[in-house]
Amino acid sequence: MRRLVEGIILAAMLAVVVLGPPAFAHASATSDQLLASAQSTYLKILEAQQAGGNVTSLTDTMNQALALIGEGQSVEGSDPATAAGLYQQAGSLIQEVNQQLPQVESAGRAAEQAELLWLGAFLVSITAVGGLVYLFGSRVFWNVWVRLHRGWVVKKA
Repeated sequence: MRRLVEGIILAAMLAVVVLGPPAFAHASATSDQLLASAQSTYLKILEAQQAGGNVTSLTDTMNQALALIGEGQSVEGSDPATAAGLYQQAGSLIQEVNQQLPQVESAGRAAEQAELLWLGAFLVSITAVGGLVYLFGSRVFWNVWVRLHRGWVVKKA
């Protein structure tokens, strides 16, 4: 039993080391750490955009986070407490964007699939209409022409 408890504690410690610090560690994050996190998040945003997602709100939120980091850097020497608060707000914005990224990317992929489906349906319908016109077009044309000109009489000149 004791070995089991030791194994669980060892696994938990290993998980903390491997997975990194907990989410509340952003409160003491430096501007360099936040900028690195923002850069990786921007790369993820680019991937989501390439997948067809609408990333406008995400980039706006990231721009707000970068503005907060810039403000924190400008006041870091004179007021470290305010800078830490600004860094914390920026970190929470970056986390918010990271949480929204999978949903935006999947929505983009779904939109692309729907667009491909509509394109396929359109091409099939155009092909079907073309085939029907090829098969029955001349018959329909001449039947309509005969009905329209039924009362015409040809006179000798």
